[in-house]
Amino acid sequence: MSSQKYLTDRALKALAPARSGARYHVWDTKVPGFGVRVGDDRDPGRPGKAGQISFVLYARFPRSPHPTRRALGRYGQLSLEQARDKAAEWRSMIDKGIDPAAAEEEERQARLRQMDSTFASVAEKFIEHIKANRERKAGEVERDLRQEFIKPWGHRPIASIKPFDIALIIEATVKRGKRAQAHNLFGHIRRLF
Repeated sequence: MSSQKYLTDRALKALAPARSGARYHVWDTKVPGFGVRVGDDRDPGRPGKAGQISFVLYARFPRSPHPTRRALGRYGQLSLEQARDKAAEWRSMIDKGIDPAAAEEEERQARLRQMDSTFASVAEKFIEHIKANRERKAGEVERDLRQEFIKPWGHRPIASIKPFDIALIIEATVKRGKRAQAHNLFGHIRRLF
């Protein structure tokens, strides 16, 4: 079963659950191919109302000979307007020959790579390594790295840290009258890199 109507939050909250073992779609009249899929589970807080409502886009995706439905997200996790915007964005990508799911996965992988390559994550792995090897001055190295380098650079990608950045910290330590400490800091950071 499927029907068409202008979707609103009120209309979504009023949807009844599908028959047991079935589901149905309600297509939006505003955005072509955009709609909701309603499951057979019931909302425990609202008797007679659908529990699971997912936003979907029905389109012919790149490298696919047939149109298919793809989930955009669940109602509650996405608002109706966010889902409409996402559907419009996906339509635009499809028109350009880009598969939206592949593009989102690529973006997610790039974010994960960036998170793993921050200075803080690399420094933490280095600290774990020297502790695991039971180095004599592991505690001192950890303290120095955390205070002098992780605090200012923790969020930065490690590839963005240049010799000039290191020199600024070393020079600031020398200016505070701590030449030996500057020497130690330089040794720690050189070893980390």
